[in-house]
Amino acid sequence: LAKEEKAAKSTEDQLQARIAAAQKSKSHEQEEIEVKGAAAALEKRLDEAQRRQELRLEEERKEEKQEEAKQARLQAEERQERQAKKQEEAKQARLQAEEQQAKKQKEKREEAQQAKLHAEEDFEVKGAAVALEKRLDDQQQRQELQLEEEKHAKKQEEKREEAQ
Repeated sequence: LAKEEKAAKSTEDQLQARIAAAQKSKSHEQEEIEVKGAAAALEKRLDEAQRRQELRLEEERKEEKQEEAKQARLQAEERQERQAKKQEEAKQARLQAEEQQAKKQKEKREEAQQAKLHAEEDFEVKGAAVALEKRLDDQQQRQELQLEEEKHAKKQEEKREEAQ
């Protein structure tokens, strides 16, 4: 009986040892599962953090591109404004030049008109002078003819008187 008890005790000890070993093995497996789970969770968190970082970088690049596009648009608008201003200045200069040209042409027309009026006045004065001169010549010729006629009449009268 003692032998059987000893054998049973030995078997029980062996079973206890096996149970302890199995439990140890089981707890080791559990630890490994937990470590793997923790590693997987950590890897998942790292992947998520990396994905968020990439999204943030992509958003920043998008914002930079939008800012660059905005700056390019502003610069284009400024160039257009400068060009429009230059065109307006050129237009104003052209209008001023045209006004100056028109003013000069008007002055030349007025001078030409004045010269024409003076020429017409000179022509009229000369015409009047010629007409006056002609009248004076005609008058002088009539007076000379009258004198001739008077002389002739006087001679005729003298001849008659002598004849009487």
